[in-house]
Amino acid sequence: MANELDLTKSLDIASRIRTPVAVLAISAVLLTAIALAGIYKLQQEEYIIRFLMITLFVLAILVVGVSIAIIRSANKSSTEIEKIIPTRRAVGEQKTFMSAPMATVPKDKRDASKSDFIEITNVLREKAQQLEVFWGGTQVPPSGDWNNPAEALAQTVERIRDSDNFILILPDFACSPQENVCKPSSIWWEVGMAIAMKKPCSFFVHKNIAEDPKNKLPYYLGAIENAKDRPVLPRMKIRKFDRLKDIIDRIEEDGHEIFPIL
Repeated sequence: MANELDLTKSLDIASRIRTPVAVLAISAVLLTAIALAGIYKLQQEEYIIRFLMITLFVLAILVVGVSIAIIRSANKSSTEIEKIIPTRRAVGEQKTFMSAPMATVPKDKRDASKSDFIEITNVLREKAQQLEVFWGGTQVPPSGDWNNPAEALAQTVERIRDSDNFILILPDFACSPQENVCKPSSIWWEVGMAIAMKKPCSFFVHKNIAEDPKNKLPYYLGAIENAKDRPVLPRMKIRKFDRLKDIIDRIEEDGHEIFPIL
């Protein structure tokens, strides 16, 4: 993440300073041409010296002005890039945002599924050495309704922005084989946000969804494995599972390597 962040900063700074540097270069050429023309026109040494001093003074002002513009652009670029792509924390200090559906869980499986999801967050803390794991499902009231969706939205954006890793749990009930489509859920919005913020993503997808063509993933997620070399995208990995216990076993086995490393 750090190397990619440095590269992104460098490219952004280069694009920002391109115009000031071009202005400086053109101005220098014009002033040189004016100075040569002035020297040619003026025959007396006293006037030539004065003219050159004025020309150099104007050029110095341009250099100082353009330098200040470049420094400000570079500082602004670094600040803006870091807001979008925060520096990745060291192992043991990292935070993970976990996305797992609750609204689409069948009522008879809600308690068991929630218990499994909570166990996964605990294993992520212990075995994957995550300082903090956030899953919004722990804040869903028994009724399944949000009292303040605007507040939940703001909190989710802030949590994803502050995270170092993103993990998606996609059980078989998240998609409908009869309708050949995945059910509406906030998890898809969270996935899009994590990708846009370039968070390393681990997607655990139930084998019935990953392998059955009638239960295929949303169009973009289906292209993840073929998008590894696109600089604009984060590292992403899809893993299949049968039972939620399989995810726990995988995290216990792989530890921190469960997350794709940049």
